[in-house]
Amino acid sequence: MDAPVAVLWVWSVFFAIMAASSAYRLALAGDLAGRRAGIDRVDEAADLLMCLGMLAMVSPLGGPVPLAGWRAIFVAAAVALGAAWWRRRRSLSGSTRCGHHAVMAAAMAYMLIAVPHDDHSADPWLTMSGHGGSLEHWPLAVAALAYCAVDIAVGVPRVLRAPAGQGIGGERARAVSRVAGSAGMGAMLAVMM
Repeated sequence: MDAPVAVLWVWSVFFAIMAASSAYRLALAGDLAGRRAGIDRVDEAADLLMCLGMLAMVSPLGGPVPLAGWRAIFVAAAVALGAAWWRRRRSLSGSTRCGHHAVMAAAMAYMLIAVPHDDHSADPWLTMSGHGGSLEHWPLAVAALAYCAVDIAVGVPRVLRAPAGQGIGGERARAVSRVAGSAGMGAMLAVMM
């Protein structure tokens, strides 16, 4: 991404912390205590993959990934997570987060497809500089932003109600992670509109 290096480092640290907490919960999901705590492997794997994708996107380390690659990654993630949600929706009584991650991946794919690249239109790299602050098909951006706002509004009370003292693998940590992800996505959408 084309942004000041300091901003990229802040975002990198943010997504690295979120990825580390997801990886820890994914490891917990393999033992009996983790399963009793309601930690689900598929949900935690989805959390981890989305965090790693965002970390790779904002990291100032390494070379850029071609824009078409990012589009393909997030479209594939949206389809795979949507399919996982569809298969699991009845067996888990709606408690799976795969549907949420499918929406977030679709919003990322939308942003990468709909952002005008101005003078970089022939450039295959993800630079997004000079995008002009306007996404094509802006009603989709408004709908995604509204989804993020509703998810935050529902998630904050969930954070406050969650029992304290369970650490990074607990219900509160999962709720904070989801609210933070929705806030980050909402912020990106708002800036690009």
